[in-house]
Amino acid sequence: MVMLTLFLERNSLRLIELSSADERLLILREERLFFSQAGVQWQILIQEIKEALQKIKKSWGLSDSLSSKYSLHCILSSDFALLRVAKFEKASRFLSKAKLVQRDAEGFIPLALEKVSITYQEIGHAKCAGVAPKKIAYAAIKRDFLEEIVRAIQDAGFSIQKISLFPLSLCSLRSSKEILLLDVAERWISFLILSPEKVLKSAHFFPLSNFCNSFCDAATGLPLLLVTRLKKELHAVADIKNFSGECWMMRSHSLEKIAISLSLFLKKEFSLSSIDVDPCLLLEPTPQKSFMGSSNLIPIEKFTTPSIRKFRLKQQISFLLYLLSIAIILFSPLSLLYDHVENKKITQKAKKDSILLSQRQLELKSLCQKAEKLAGAEDAEKKLKELQSARERWPLLISELHQCAPRGIWITQLTPVVKEIKEGKGASEIIALEIKGLYLEGINGEELAHDYANKLARSPLFIAQKKEVSFFWSSKEDGTAYAYPFTIQLQLSSPIQL
Repeated sequence: MVMLTLFLERNSLRLIELSSADERLLILREERLFFSQAGVQWQILIQEIKEALQKIKKSWGLSDSLSSKYSLHCILSSDFALLRVAKFEKASRFLSKAKLVQRDAEGFIPLALEKVSITYQEIGHAKCAGVAPKKIAYAAIKRDFLEEIVRAIQDAGFSIQKISLFPLSLCSLRSSKEILLLDVAERWISFLILSPEKVLKSAHFFPLSNFCNSFCDAATGLPLLLVTRLKKELHAVADIKNFSGECWMMRSHSLEKIAISLSLFLKKEFSLSSIDVDPCLLLEPTPQKSFMGSSNLIPIEKFTTPSIRKFRLKQQISFLLYLLSIAIILFSPLSLLYDHVENKKITQKAKKDSILLSQRQLELKSLCQKAEKLAGAEDAEKKLKELQSARERWPLLISELHQCAPRGIWITQLTPVVKEIKEGKGASEIIALEIKGLYLEGINGEELAHDYANKLARSPLFIAQKKEVSFFWSSKEDGTAYAYPFTIQLQLSSPIQL
């Protein structure tokens, strides 16, 4: 049996012709073509994918009648998606995993859910449903981008059997022992631990953009922040020091240096020797699983052949079944008994909270009386005034940041810049604010972040030379992400005492 596998990365594509014999895949021939620098833009990338496939088709001598017999298994790099591991401490047993993912994705993904396709996989098995915390790894990709890729492949004269997204598609991989899987892409470093029972035991995703500006470790060559994060997450995995399974690494063609550094890090820190594996030989191109759909929330083991109409019909049926299940649960005696027990627990907790609140109120009253006695002292009065002034400044600063923010701007991190006062004997004050955030693609690009920074510079709450920002950094919009980071640092018009 002969089959074709297409592996898409941000800067290249690789088409492989495979032969299946005795449950083994053999590479008959393969070809890799690279995209231009302009290929990072969405429309240009789609066009270059189509042209590259047509070129390979011609060089391989595949006629239109012959190519229709071959269906592609398309594997997408993790660079085309947004990856996340969500933890739910108290997940109700009446809420499905899909509903939990949907709630988390609504606050994490900067797009409406109907514009993306989402796939998820639970990490481990909960010991008691509804009580134990749940961890779910999920990935989201733009729906219209996915459909454009499908259309480009079909226009090139091929049909699509299945679409897989790295690295979550590896969760159903068969193995006789535990496997540590590492996927080194241009924008993400991911590692997953799989058990022989096809259970995802652990998953971690590290966006490289968060560590690219940090210093590098002399021993491994990796960014220090990334090394620290990897050590923390890997040490949290049980028995990682005594890991007896295999360590597999899938590396992007353009990140050979980082992959080598990561291998050195694993060898030095955990005595793990990694082996390079071909992702095209790991995923079997069976038609029962595919990453495709319209705003779908589907577990990996239940993917179907890509068909938009089928997914919409399936969604409508699932919605009706969901409503029917809710009606049965609401009117069942078991549900009423469960609600009674839960209400009783809530009442008891409310009484305890009421007692604690009364105690806190008495403590607060006692503290207020002591503060009134000390109000007559000059030093205490000065300290109270300083604290009151510092407290009133923060609502003004936060309000100014939100009022100046245009549509399409998110503030993700606000960091005070602290300076020690020499004559203050250990005292310190906040002299500036470092603002980190994201601007949405397609709304004036970097100019949106520049306008926001200049508008803040003109505020009376900040000091700026010639009313311009003294420090500003912004990532350029290249059309391959939902939002792009920026950093602003502004000096306060008057310091805030700590």
